[in-house]
Amino acid sequence: MQNAKKRYIHLIQPFYTMPTYPLRPITIKPGPSGWILVELPYSHERVEKIKTISGRKWHENDHCWAIPRTTRTIERLKALFSGDQIIVDPQVSQKKKSNPLGWQPAIQVALGPKSELINTFRTILQQKAYSPHTIKIYIFHARRLIKALNKMPADLNEEDIQNYLRQLQTHNTENYTSQAIRALKSLCRLALHKSPDFLHNAFPPRTKPHSQS
Repeated sequence: MQNAKKRYIHLIQPFYTMPTYPLRPITIKPGPSGWILVELPYSHERVEKIKTISGRKWHENDHCWAIPRTTRTIERLKALFSGDQIIVDPQVSQKKKSNPLGWQPAIQVALGPKSELINTFRTILQQKAYSPHTIKIYIFHARRLIKALNKMPADLNEEDIQNYLRQLQTHNTENYTSQAIRALKSLCRLALHKSPDFLHNAFPPRTKPHSQS
């Protein structure tokens, strides 16, 4: 009787073993200006990986992820999913006309809530190994800027920042203002990917007053 039971279990066991199938390839293709689209066949691990990329957005209608199109993000995608099959559209790899050194397209994180910009900025600072103390200070100044201007981050222009800095200089110490400038420069450069011209105009060199002899 015992032997018959073992033979029965052996016969039905294959029917209870769920087959495993390899995940379909990941496809990277061109998107709107400044973006690439990533078709990511679902797995929990894949979704957690792509969420580490700053500025990414989920497109519900197209069932794909939109990622800022920079050399850095494309290489990061390849590194994150190095164990998966990746199909890259040739147009993504094509080099475009050169732009000024350091230029990158602006990430329109402002399409979502303003808190998305703060979360993106914090993630970038952590990835670049800024100290927890510096991150806390930079996030503080970023929040103050957004609150003071009361506008979407994508609409931020050079004059907005210049006016804000003038207010800081009027009501705060030199050290506090310098700290704010460093934080907001990093916000514009890292999280909003503003151009060098934007940074130069928004944060003009400050001239020290000449001491009278």
